Amino acid sequence: MNRAILAVLLFSATVHAAGPIPNAPFRQDTSDARYANDLDGADRGDQLYAARVLLRRVRESVRVGAGLDVDIGVMEARQRLDDFDKTVAPKCIRLLEGSAIRRQCARILGFLETASARGPLEVMATQSDRRCDRRAATWALRRIQDTQ
Repeated sequence: MNRAILAVLLFSATVHAAGPIPNAPFRQDTSDARYANDLDGADRGDQLYAARVLLRRVRESVRVGAGLDVDIGVMEARQRLDDFDKTVAPKCIRLLEGSAIRRQCARILGFLETASARGPLEVMATQSDRRCDRRAATWALRRIQDTQ
C-alpha cells in the first residue's frame, strides 16, 4: 500500500515540474533597450548575443517597414527603425573600432543607412585585418551611398 502511494506522489511531482513555472516572480527582459545596453557590456558572450538579436530585429524592421501599404505593422516597423537610430546606431559607431562585434555593427549600420557612420566604416573597410569585416563595411558603405 505504501509503495502505491509513494509511486503516485513521485509521478505527480514529475508531472507538475514539467513546463514553465506558473506565477514566476519576474519576466525575462527581451526589450530592444536591454540588448542595446548589452552591446556596451563587459561580457563578450552577451555582446555577441545582443548584436545577433539586434541585427535580426533591424533586418526584420527594414523588411516590414519598406512595405507600400500603410497599415499598423508598417508604421510600427518604421517607428522601431527610428528607435534603433537613436539607441543602437551611436553605440555601433563607437564599437566599430576594435570590438568583437564590429562586423554585426557594420551590418546594423548598413541596414539603418546611418550616414554619420561613413567615416568609421571607411576606416574599417581599408584597415581591417579580417576579410569578412572589410566585406561587411564595404556592403554597409554601398547601402548608405545608394540612399543618398
